[in-house]
Amino acid sequence: MPGTLWIPGFERLTPSKRGGDITSTVGPHVIWHTVEAPDEPKYFDRMVDVLTEKSAEPHVLISPKYDRAGQFFPLDLSGRALKNDDGRQTNRTGEVCIQIEVMGYAAQPFTDDGRWDPGPNWRALMAALRSWDVPDIFPMGRPPKYPGPSVRDREIYYSEAGHYCHANVPGNNHGDPGAIAPSRLFALGPAVKPPVTDSPEDDPFMALTDEDAAKIGAAVAKAIYPGDQKLVVADNNFDSQRAAYEAVAQAEATRILAGETPSTPDRLKAAKDAVWSFLRPLWSQS
Repeated sequence: MPGTLWIPGFERLTPSKRGGDITSTVGPHVIWHTVEAPDEPKYFDRMVDVLTEKSAEPHVLISPKYDRAGQFFPLDLSGRALKNDDGRQTNRTGEVCIQIEVMGYAAQPFTDDGRWDPGPNWRALMAALRSWDVPDIFPMGRPPKYPGPSVRDREIYYSEAGHYCHANVPGNNHGDPGAIAPSRLFALGPAVKPPVTDSPEDDPFMALTDEDAAKIGAAVAKAIYPGDQKLVVADNNFDSQRAAYEAVAQAEATRILAGETPSTPDRLKAAKDAVWSFLRPLWSQS
């Protein structure tokens, strides 16, 4: 079933033209941006004009400081705040591809203490995102600090549902919204969690023995950290860098959970997610 189209309580903003139709079958996406302007009322109004003049409107413009929020498009149409990726329509990737421009600067993450006191509009925004079953996960890992390197992985963006930074989107070169804290966003109401495997037989990770994990971890660590090189593509030992990365995460999660009896699927997944969030920034950019 479709989720929320117009978020209750948000101002209706007039876009330069209609949003595009989405035909993607990929899971739902949310893209976070910052406007790189002060979070003050006069700049909110000015940013509405700027985004419209550029025909670069997101779905939502929202103020962390004042909890003011406006919406340009219904959530089932595309926004226009992303560049295309060599012909691929990044704005239309996902069952929905909901774009949120946050007042403020990427260098000053809006979830930091003193910058953000979530009010009714923030909670309504998160409820609307969850109405589309967007899982509470950033598939490319924790939002990166600005300025700094960004992970832009095409395989992940075009296949995995969840929340993304503008800094994660292939074909784009912006680093926003900075190192925002996913936990603070996801704390606003009931969560939509990624699927968790219920049966050990369905999860190849749970079939790994400690010996398997040790061998994989040693081989991948050697591939990723040969000598003094800090970052290389680990294709020498595995079919893809992603496979190498996942092998490290699996081996490390096994190590973390050593001695736990029993190791439940939920606990294993939590460990893998924690390790993957740490390792993802080590990937080379696409």
